[in-house]
Amino acid sequence: MTNYWIFPFRTVINANAKSKILSATSEFLSNWESHGARIEAGAEILYFQILFIYLEDQGEAGSGCSIDALKREIKNILALENIEIVDSNYIVLKLDDGLRFIKRSEISSRFSIGEIPLESKLLDLSIKFDPLKGYEQLFIPIEGSWLYSYCTNFDH
Repeated sequence: MTNYWIFPFRTVINANAKSKILSATSEFLSNWESHGARIEAGAEILYFQILFIYLEDQGEAGSGCSIDALKREIKNILALENIEIVDSNYIVLKLDDGLRFIKRSEISSRFSIGEIPLESKLLDLSIKFDPLKGYEQLFIPIEGSWLYSYCTNFDH
């Protein structure tokens, strides 16, 4: 199990932007340190819409300052490509046709009018990432999640 950080984008990016972002991120990560100790980390872009950064081993996990530096640098990298990060006021759903971001304050009303299909999967940030299981482990069925329990304004 390993720590990870996600940076969801408001829009789907193209292959050229993906390449530029991964190159700049990899360059930063190759020099990323916490209190003089190198942090071994990697990066991927999932579904052309989420920058996923993960520790490659359970060595140095980073300090508050090094994590702040990571977040600042990622914001700078994405700004160069005019990419806006979706903030934590949104949940991330995976549908058949891609990702959808729903504002937390609108979850119940969106469920009640059928805009969030139960077949959707929720990006669950409480899951510890196991690199051997792949990224799909982070997306869980809505019916087995806190989201299902939270929303009571729809038919079961």
